[in-house]
Order: sequence, then structure tokens, then C-alpha cells
Amino acid sequence: MGHGPAVKLGKDNAAAYKSKIGISMFLVYTLTYFGFVIINAVSPALMEKVYFG
Repeated sequence: MGHGPAVKLGKDNAAAYKSKIGISMFLVYTLTYFGFVIINAVSPALMEKVYFG
């Protein structure tokens, strides 16, 4: 059953905008991740504290 595409796809005019958003989201995630890695490497006891709850 070889179905073709449902619609004909053309040029994505928002591709540059989507790329910028994706790169910025990746950078935020990476910085957050490395923040937790550094906290665990420098002061693991800090991660044991319960702040909310």
C-alpha cells in the first residue's frame, strides 16, 4: 500500500524562525543540564534538600 503524501509540500517560509527557536531551546536545556551536573559535582548535599513540598 504505497500511499503518497496527503498534500503537496512546498517551501517552509518559517524554517529560519523554527531553527532559531530550536537552537535557543537546546541552549537553555543544555545550560540547565550542566547546572545540575555542576551542582552534583561540587555539592551533592545541595541536591538532597527539599525546597518545594
